[in-house]
Amino acid sequence: MRKVTGMLAGMALALGSASCAVGDAPVEAQAPATEPAAVTPDAEPTETQTPEEEPTPEPEVSISYTGWVESEGGEYSYGVVILDNPNEGMGYEAGQFEISALDKDGTILDTTQEYGTVLPGQQFALHAMFEADASEIVDLEVRGPMSMDDLSDAGTIEVSDVEVTHDEWSSRITGTLSGNFAEDLESVRVIAVVRNGTDLVAVEWTYVDRLKSGGKSKFTIDTFDKPAFDAGQVDIFTLL
Repeated sequence: MRKVTGMLAGMALALGSASCAVGDAPVEAQAPATEPAAVTPDAEPTETQTPEEEPTPEPEVSISYTGWVESEGGEYSYGVVILDNPNEGMGYEAGQFEISALDKDGTILDTTQEYGTVLPGQQFALHAMFEADASEIVDLEVRGPMSMDDLSDAGTIEVSDVEVTHDEWSSRITGTLSGNFAEDLESVRVIAVVRNGTDLVAVEWTYVDRLKSGGKSKFTIDTFDKPAFDAGQVDIFTLL
């Protein structure tokens, strides 16, 4: 009997090798480990920057008239400046103003201060009394607040029924104020400017103690020792 020793042994070896292969899972070759690439966060979208529009400058308050006249005794001079506020919704709330009388060299002869609220779109008058001879005054200068206030919610005041009467010693100016403010107004200043052409004849003022909301109030202003004038020469201004 032939022994097939070599083949059996080879088969056993082969089976043994196969047994080892089945017992341990084959290990596949792996690529060298590398660190994961850093993840860059998505950049935020860049907003297009548009240049801010500069606010439209407010129209300037301008002077439309200046005048001065000697007082009755001559020791003082009275002056008035009429100004136009063209701004809608903007004015001066309790604004402080300085009115100066200047001589021919620009030297300040005297300065007085005025306080008042100027309404939007209002033409208004500032009056002053100077310790200066009217013959030395050649101009009036006004300084006011640096900025304006939002008064878009303010009401308006209207002047009507202006009349002038005279007697031997004086002239009397009367008229009516009406307002549409949300609340009653107190101490409304009423300024009467009397002119003969461009020459100032008189500047007088009074106060209306109370102007009711949506109501009317009468005012009376007297002038003394002045030339006779009629209502057409009188302009009435108000200041709160």
